[in-house]
Amino acid sequence: MASLEPLVFPVSQVLPLADGSYLQVIEYVRTVPGKRAVCRCVWNGLNVYAKVFIGRQAARYAERDAAGVNFLSEVNIKTPTLLLDTKLLNLQARVLIFAEVQGAINAEQAYKKAGDSYLLLKSLVTEVALLHQHKILQTDLYLKNFLVDGDEIYTLDGDGIRQYRFLSPRRALKNLAVLISKFDVLEVEQWLPSLLQVYATARNWSSVPDLTAFKRLVNQHRTQVGLS
Repeated sequence: MASLEPLVFPVSQVLPLADGSYLQVIEYVRTVPGKRAVCRCVWNGLNVYAKVFIGRQAARYAERDAAGVNFLSEVNIKTPTLLLDTKLLNLQARVLIFAEVQGAINAEQAYKKAGDSYLLLKSLVTEVALLHQHKILQTDLYLKNFLVDGDEIYTLDGDGIRQYRFLSPRRALKNLAVLISKFDVLEVEQWLPSLLQVYATARNWSSVPDLTAFKRLVNQHRTQVGLS
């Protein structure tokens, strides 16, 4: 029987799936021992990414992740295509297989190599505004949860997606402030007026959010996570 503990496999590891196919693991991108792993794989001749969930809450987290991804797709927000929701053969583990977005890198990598960080942040602010316009929050707003493919942004991590019947401007701006806090404070300081205009335009708001109040939200988050 295959084992997922401690979620560290040799590169040649083959993971058999319940439908008779298998994953050939190429690289482990991220592991959370006892909970999940994200790996780059080959499946049915395709380059894919797989999320493997283990433990007592595996089904719950896999279902929530899949539901979030499916909802993004329903409202035409770009996210990697979910190709298969299955289980590992002979092991109580759920697997979500996603199509690889060829040539894309995550936003954290893009930020480190960006010649113009403003253009990247403008694209991310526009993407978050689009989520908010559909009454969606990405509650796990790490830069690694966005893919950058040229001018296109893909939202990742369906588990962090939350849908609201009503999304208040205050809640939306607090969420936007979390994103802004991930960037260099001195860079962001000069860009904030323009970025708030970008956000307001994307939301079809008639006025731009108050700059002083928004800076306060960014600083509050930085203080909470020890970034100040």
